[in-house]
Amino acid sequence: MKEEDASPSRNGYKVRSFQVAIAAINDHKKPIRSGQEAIKLRGIGLGIANRIDFFLQGKEYVWLDKQARARLLAIETFQKIPWIGERTSTNLVNAGAASVSDLHLPKYASLLTPTQKVGVLYGDHMTRPVFRAEAAEIVAFIRDHISYNFDVHLTGAYRRESPELPGVNILVSHPQHIHVPAPPPPSTAAGVVSGKTPVRTRGRQRVPFLQVISSVAQRRASPLLQDVVRPLQAAGLLASTLTSSPYKWRGIAILPLRASGDADVNTNGTPGGAWEEVGDRIRDIRATRGKYVRLDLSLSPPKSRGAAQILLTGDEEFVRIARLAAARQGMYLNEYGLWRWHSSEEASLEFQSDDNADEAVDADMDVEADADADADAEKMRRRPNGYWELVEGENEDRILDELELGSIAPCKRNFRFLTDKRRASARAGTIDFSSAVDDAAGPTRRQERNGNGAHLDEDG
Repeated sequence: MKEEDASPSRNGYKVRSFQVAIAAINDHKKPIRSGQEAIKLRGIGLGIANRIDFFLQGKEYVWLDKQARARLLAIETFQKIPWIGERTSTNLVNAGAASVSDLHLPKYASLLTPTQKVGVLYGDHMTRPVFRAEAAEIVAFIRDHISYNFDVHLTGAYRRESPELPGVNILVSHPQHIHVPAPPPPSTAAGVVSGKTPVRTRGRQRVPFLQVISSVAQRRASPLLQDVVRPLQAAGLLASTLTSSPYKWRGIAILPLRASGDADVNTNGTPGGAWEEVGDRIRDIRATRGKYVRLDLSLSPPKSRGAAQILLTGDEEFVRIARLAAARQGMYLNEYGLWRWHSSEEASLEFQSDDNADEAVDADMDVEADADADADAEKMRRRPNGYWELVEGENEDRILDELELGSIAPCKRNFRFLTDKRRASARAGTIDFSSAVDDAAGPTRRQERNGNGAHLDEDG
């Protein structure tokens, strides 16, 4: 860069490219070991990646020949496809693939996983933003095609009031789906007596409601899969499935259109009128016509709606900070609620206290008290190490109060955009959240398109 900057024929654009690349590498937290790693960073192209390779190998820089440049360009292009990384891109190029259109050929199918094939088919759509009105249309379509007993609500970037969304995230609940599963007991390593549950402070957080392993019986009994996903597949909304479990469905949906563009507008600003025929949508999906969006559907018990909205609305950094706040309070936060662990010693004292109280009941209540005591004893036999108490699950504000985070509006839950100093303070619990949320008021439109502090449900 210095040579170019001092050159009589100085190219200002070239100098600027060097400056951007240097800044990108300085901001990257991990060491760069190759040009292929560097090219993934914003602001680094083929030329600079090539220079990095020569520098790391201790060689004098020379331009790549035409064939080598085409190879590097193909690898770079393939890595822009969702779910295709460096290894798969390199394997595809080694097998002879030179462009994205080549990846549709049968000869490359064996090198791609089912998820990567979805990325190849819909990758262009997934890099485009989804607008709020489009997300509202998908919700309207879903409400028109499933039982009215389901509550259907948008979460994620929509609740954070982002003008452009990376995908559409929807939470559904049903009054008959009432089971609230308790977390597994704290591990011995974490300390069963203290009730400390480990919280991941680095890397990706666990995806809410995603059950990696499920039985056939669970899937057949799932209201989400049977009463939401199946009707939407029959209605021609869902184009492709990425993951499917009893409480979470993730995939690609076509943006449904109205039969007439001249219909009246609904009170929420979305178009009115009837939808296009299901046959039209199915034909569009087969021909990959229309616009497609990333869609996530989550099923929550009504009693857990508040906790689910917290974990599905806040960006990944906000969720991490909320879970750390729960750990500081001796509690555990997941998509089903805010929980407090009671050790076996605490449980024994509680049941002894209950037994003493039972002795004071009237004679006509003795039989009922004995039955309750037997039920409590049976519960203790099933959970000899203690049990979880559901502190709160239904109300967002009460959960945030318990965590001592105060009232944080959904539009303020973009904690990825906190400064490093404030983020560290937030994780340690030494920050005034009423002032911190001003830093998280929301990113620029470019930041919305290029990440939006997206919740992990929203990452493409």
